[in-house]
Amino acid sequence: MVQSWTLTLDLTRNIEAFEMQCHRKVLRIPYVDHVTNTEVLGRMGQERMLLKRVKSRKLKYFGHVPRVQNLEHDLMFGPVPGKRRQGGQRKQWFDDVTQWVGKLDLPTCYRLAEGRNVFRHLIRRVA
Repeated sequence: MVQSWTLTLDLTRNIEAFEMQCHRKVLRIPYVDHVTNTEVLGRMGQERMLLKRVKSRKLKYFGHVPRVQNLEHDLMFGPVPGKRRQGGQRKQWFDDVTQWVGKLDLPTCYRLAEGRNVFRHLIRRVA
């Protein structure tokens, strides 16, 4: 369930490292050889794709939830009872979405997600 992850900086680095490790295995580059990531991507004739796919899946899921009135919608956008936890706030699931879309805030993204075609164009631009 890629859609439910909160992408922290460590997780992002792990995803990118895993992708590069897979490319190196395909090209059969030994671990001890010092080949830069840009050279590996050049040999493959590709650019980094795995993190882009994670972003697009998460944004597609975010676009799906406002259009359907069900339990997922209520859990995602409903009020959360109780007290806040002590200490600094953790990164939340919505923080990734608002960070990727740039200048748009969460209510604006919600309204855009209600219109499927407009939100699809936004996903293509972001991912």
